[in-house]
Amino acid sequence: MIKTILELENMKVTICKTEQELLELKDAWNTLTHHIDIHSPFLSWDWIYTWWTNYKNKLPQGSNLLIFCIYDENDTLFCIIPFYTTIIKKLHIIKFLGTEFESSDYLDVIISEKYETDFILEIFNHPHIIDALVKYDKLVLNNILPSSNLWKLQNLFAQKNHFPTFFKKTSTCPYLDLPESEEELLKGLSKNMKSSLRRTRNKINKDPDIVIDKIENESEIDEAIKALFDLHDQRFTDQAKDTKFVFEQRGAFHQKIAKIFLALGQLAFYIVKYKNETIGCLYCYIFNNRVMYMQAGFNPQYARYALGNQLILRAITDGIENKNIEFDFMRGNEAYKAKWASDKRFLYQEEFGFSFKGKMDTNLNRAIFNLKTIIKKIIKKEGE
Repeated sequence: MIKTILELENMKVTICKTEQELLELKDAWNTLTHHIDIHSPFLSWDWIYTWWTNYKNKLPQGSNLLIFCIYDENDTLFCIIPFYTTIIKKLHIIKFLGTEFESSDYLDVIISEKYETDFILEIFNHPHIIDALVKYDKLVLNNILPSSNLWKLQNLFAQKNHFPTFFKKTSTCPYLDLPESEEELLKGLSKNMKSSLRRTRNKINKDPDIVIDKIENESEIDEAIKALFDLHDQRFTDQAKDTKFVFEQRGAFHQKIAKIFLALGQLAFYIVKYKNETIGCLYCYIFNNRVMYMQAGFNPQYARYALGNQLILRAITDGIENKNIEFDFMRGNEAYKAKWASDKRFLYQEEFGFSFKGKMDTNLNRAIFNLKTIIKKIIKKEGE
């Protein structure tokens, strides 16, 4: 039974702290997210539950769930604040579920659209909620958009309670608003890009040994995910770069979540084979009419086919045919994304210090960040 920490006239607030309680939230969580336009599959119950069960034993000892659930007078769940607690450098920190190991972007409070954003501030400013938070040293919110429900916390919540804050831009997420046809898409690309796409597409079409497939069956997932990791590693090794996308650390999670999303109709996984050898993969999620680029891998020996761009073109074309509105390249400002993207979003990290140690750490992080910014400006000016 989830503990109730606050009861008001028209609502009650509970805190989910155990895996069993999280499991029991599944139906209510899914009902809530089904009726609102959340931007991110990383706020879905399936992602969060799979993330927690897969990575909980890899988190620092003492990490625990801290999910605030708010119910209306009819005992209907209308707001979820999906936190967990962890220990980093001897600091007890509250973070969003999903912000370690995986690229969980666009995180936020999950709330019914009939409630105003200011309601979140009222909840956070309630003495009982503050008491629950300040037992910890810091609150760190990763991967949030300026349009998120929690963005206002950096001023209205922190200033009222005299919590020091620090926020910084952490990631760029390029995206493409999808047109109504592939023809219109190609018109929006550069002349060189269009020429390259047509040339390499013709090469692929003329080679009977190359086949591009889309995964449709769960039985194909495990092998496909393993191939994705292997090809991603080959590409980074060829470029003499390191990568955190390592099968031994993250493969089991993606094999599980890909099967779940396939069953929900939220997976788009493309494979390129040359004589039955897998030489390219593109791993995407489909969520709320958006195609979301999760990861890719290619054998560098087949660079002449420009498999990356060809698979992106295939995924975008499928997205257009399925009436999706956007292709989101997710975090990362790589040059190849800029060739496709029409715009970009920015993700931020916010920190709030609660305890003396937490306040000192937040102020120190802000000072270091400001100093680095000044040094970069000086170096840039001297180089002009």
